[in-house]
Amino acid sequence: MTHRHRMMYASVEAKGYHIGSGVIEAGCKSVVKARMGGAGMRWSTRGAEAMLHLTANWHTSQQYQLPIGN
Repeated sequence: MTHRHRMMYASVEAKGYHIGSGVIEAGCKSVVKARMGGAGMRWSTRGAEAMLHLTANWHTSQQYQLPIGN
């Protein structure tokens, strides 16, 4: 495995971060549903993709970043 040195599961989990993908997948689903699934909303493929990029960017900028190498 060429990226074994990047997998800090034990130290990340010890700091209280989730290491599974389920939390992320559920968060993405709820964010997408909240933003894209409003009553009467209709999206073109291009418009939906643009809005999802903006929404993901905004949510990402609101999060604390995990320090790498700690």
